[in-house]
Amino acid sequence: MTKIFGIGLTTEKSSTPIRTSVDSTTRNSNSVTSVQHSSGSSAKSGLPPLAPISKSPSNQDEQKHPFSSTSLYSSNIVRGASSRMSFFSDGSASNSSLHDSQHPVKPPGQIDTAKEPMLEDSVKHLQLVNALGTNNLDAVLAAILRLTSVPPAIGSPPPSYGSPLHLVLSLCQKSIVENIIATFCMPESNGATKSNSLTWINMQNSPDGETPLHIASRLGRLDISDMLFRVPNIDDTIRNANGKTPVEMAKNDKVMELFEGHRTDFCNSIITAIQSHLLNGKSQCVIDLFMNNDRARSYLALGWIDINAPIDTTTDQSILHFAAKNDDLILINWTLSQGADPNVKDKKGKKPLDVSF
Repeated sequence: MTKIFGIGLTTEKSSTPIRTSVDSTTRNSNSVTSVQHSSGSSAKSGLPPLAPISKSPSNQDEQKHPFSSTSLYSSNIVRGASSRMSFFSDGSASNSSLHDSQHPVKPPGQIDTAKEPMLEDSVKHLQLVNALGTNNLDAVLAAILRLTSVPPAIGSPPPSYGSPLHLVLSLCQKSIVENIIATFCMPESNGATKSNSLTWINMQNSPDGETPLHIASRLGRLDISDMLFRVPNIDDTIRNANGKTPVEMAKNDKVMELFEGHRTDFCNSIITAIQSHLLNGKSQCVIDLFMNNDRARSYLALGWIDINAPIDTTTDQSILHFAAKNDDLILINWTLSQGADPNVKDKKGKKPLDVSF
């Protein structure tokens, strides 16, 4: 553990094997079977042979999705795309004429409204998958805009693959990933205001619980990891389903060094902001700095930013020293609630209580 201006840096490389794929499943219909009486039995009874009896489709058979080489394609995407037949027919291979006469297929303009959103979502997800395979920026942008054109219903869970960013950084080249991040993940960007995509950067997929930064780290994509750290609201302290932070998923030492560098830079920026606020008598801004920034708050909780570290390097006084010296009860209470030590001493050996008079 090393501390830079109150910064505690700890890095632990995970020994967890790198996962490269998860199986995705599609539904296949079982073959239709028929049962008939033997000709002898039919002749003896004088009855005509029984008509074939068809079984309803089964969902037991499974096959791998063509993109199963990545860990991002879940069964939900493929099931949604491959189940389109079920929206228009019962899947039975026999008695089709009888079925058609009783349940005629409706033209696209007359599809039941309850089923139409399911079909549209499935098609849009499939279109995105197909566009990613082309590595064509225009196709990828168009597919993402179609997918995000209608916001999801309130309370509806995100797709199991996470966000389009999860898919893009796993399958596309650097230039496309860079463009998608700039278009959809940067504050005030045109795409972000239209698609509410600012949440993509920290969104977790299911069931792995990985953010885009977890995936970039695990895949060893150094350039992509560096891009993600440029997004203002990135949070590298989020843990996946196995309790691992992105740095603990680092594929190699170079990725780990990159994470450590960005962590140090962020800590220094927070310390500089604290110093500026305290010197200008803006103690509430110090509190807001952590309350409004998930990453800063997590760094403080993890001890990566030391609440007791000297803020003024000339006097070695901590935040609590400043609060006590200015008789700032709000800041005193906040620092104590964050684990500040009332017995910490400055260069002259004085505690916060000693400088309050």
